[in-house]
Amino acid sequence: VKLHNDTSKFTLNVKLNTDFEGCHVEFPRQKWTNKDIPKGWCFVWPSQVTHPHVAYPLISGTKYSLSSWIPRKSVRV
Repeated sequence: VKLHNDTSKFTLNVKLNTDFEGCHVEFPRQKWTNKDIPKGWCFVWPSQVTHPHVAYPLISGTKYSLSSWIPRKSVRV
């Protein structure tokens, strides 16, 4: 379990189920965790300096989620 920042501009996560234990994300600076948010809810955060977070390990069950990282710069093709 390590406090870290993502390398993207924004990170988003959608909780797709709740029948698991552990595996929550905690933001100590904001005193907030996604542990109790309902299934289907999306949370988005600025990924760099202001929102370091910890991702805890899965204890039991299977966790399903949708995660995305919005890059810092657009890539042109």
